[in-house]
Amino acid sequence: MNIILAMKKISLIVFAALILFVSGPHSVKASSDVSARPTMNGLLRPFIYLNKPDPAPITPFYTETGGISNLNRYRGKVVLLSVWATWCVPCLYELPMLDQLATEFDAKNFSVVTVSIDDNGVKPVKRYFKRLKIKNLPTFTDPLARIVDAYSIKGGFPWTFIINRAGEIEGYIKGAAEWDNPEAKNLIQYFIDKR
Repeated sequence: MNIILAMKKISLIVFAALILFVSGPHSVKASSDVSARPTMNGLLRPFIYLNKPDPAPITPFYTETGGISNLNRYRGKVVLLSVWATWCVPCLYELPMLDQLATEFDAKNFSVVTVSIDDNGVKPVKRYFKRLKIKNLPTFTDPLARIVDAYSIKGGFPWTFIINRAGEIEGYIKGAAEWDNPEAKNLIQYFIDKR
């Protein structure tokens, strides 16, 4: 059983490495002085702090019932925004960890927001949420993938952004990460404590 899990993890890392190799570096300027800040490593790349927080684009996305929402509803909280798709193996790998992370902090201070870019809308998302036993994440979709352009996402998925209480992007991770480890919790706590 452990050998099978190890093989799955290795194949996930190889798959994600290929996607990231092909997609190249992100165009956002990253901060070089991260020594005083907590670090977090994704499966292939670390969390990248921006030199200066940038306003997060307020791109509309659909709710489970077909309504329209955006990140303004989370203003005043730290938000972990994950842009993902059901056809993305690394995305599916990290969804259960994001689901658990959503319960680790006070909801007054922190929210995990997942936006699927599946062009079939909410049906495939609900199917995967049920299969993965996801109970704490919102079912948001962007079948037109407007969020991809708005956030300058290039290459594979997932992309995960940390947005501060003022609605600004503090940094990002390109590719999957293990959101159930102490590094991840320290990173989130750092942004919750930052005023």
